[in-house]
Amino acid sequence: MNRRGIALVLVLLAILVAAALAAGVLVVVSTQARASGDAMLSLRTSEAAERGQVAAAAAWSRDSNLTMPVGTTAGPFVTRYPDSTSSVAFITRLSRTTYWVSARGRSPATGVTLPVESRVGALYTLHVPEPQLAATVSVRDSFSISGAARVDGNDTQPPAWGPLCAAPNPPIAAVAAPDTTRVCDGPCGPAGSRLTGTPPKRADSLAGSMASLNQLGAVTWTSLAAHASYVLPAIAIVTPAPRLTSGPGAAQCDTAAADNWGDPSRATPCANRFVIIHALSDLVMDGGTGQGIILGEGDVELRNSAQFFGLVLARDDVSAAIGNNRVWGAVVAGDNRRATSAGPGDLTAIAGATQIVYSSCALAAAFMGSASLRREAKRSWTRLY
Repeated sequence: MNRRGIALVLVLLAILVAAALAAGVLVVVSTQARASGDAMLSLRTSEAAERGQVAAAAAWSRDSNLTMPVGTTAGPFVTRYPDSTSSVAFITRLSRTTYWVSARGRSPATGVTLPVESRVGALYTLHVPEPQLAATVSVRDSFSISGAARVDGNDTQPPAWGPLCAAPNPPIAAVAAPDTTRVCDGPCGPAGSRLTGTPPKRADSLAGSMASLNQLGAVTWTSLAAHASYVLPAIAIVTPAPRLTSGPGAAQCDTAAADNWGDPSRATPCANRFVIIHALSDLVMDGGTGQGIILGEGDVELRNSAQFFGLVLARDDVSAAIGNNRVWGAVVAGDNRRATSAGPGDLTAIAGATQIVYSSCALAAAFMGSASLRREAKRSWTRLY
């Protein structure tokens, strides 16, 4: 046998084996590269879906808390990202306080790569304040009322708020304080015509306490402040009013205006806008109207016929003496700086023609209308595909 022929055959066989091995390696590398690419696309679309879900919840309009019927769906909320992925989210109201937020992330087709989609869903809830209010006005220390001022514990609906209001609750106390002898109705002594409630004065050791200010049901002062509509600097003086801006087809409520605290008259598109105002120090509401929740780190003063619908919380005092001021809802004053007697000094005081009227309707609307969507902490998230 010719040795050269055998050698040639062996060489050809070796080349074939090497070629087969090379082809196998190429196939494995190509498959792994494709799998890696698919995994990367899947990861990107999953991230897009998750980001879309979070963005839709963060941009949720609190106005819809009062207007969106249970069982309906809002959307689509479309977001496009720099890496060419996009997301489409929908929000479905399951109950008064629960929502299902679903989002689909998508990576477009590129060359031979088909489009990739991922979808996620999560349960969100409205964190609604539910403070335990013992009276229309709750103070930690002293309270003074004089002139034609009134505090009324009878549950009263604000004018033109009928569709928002349930049946009135039973009357509550007009003023609550740890020591009712420090509550003045004209001269300090038995309650008279300026205080109307059941009873006019109520002894409550927790009235205006730090605990009552800091914990409002399942919601805290800190969490409300973190979701404030507006944060006001020290010694802020504001005259709030509904502000409108032009929009497609009709005027819309201008939510960017820091002095737009909604429309309690319910005559403009700002009717369902309820705000959380966080004042870093003293706050003066110098006339105007607003609705929602005020968080005052110092004093809160109403003057020149200011009207507020909702809950006023102040670390120190609440005062109103100039003009026909009105609060529909409730007031809580923490009295950080204590007066030495129930008379002139550092204390919560109302005078003039000021009226503070208990309104469960104004409170409920303010709490619901200012509540933010937050994802449930346990077992709230699922990947649908």
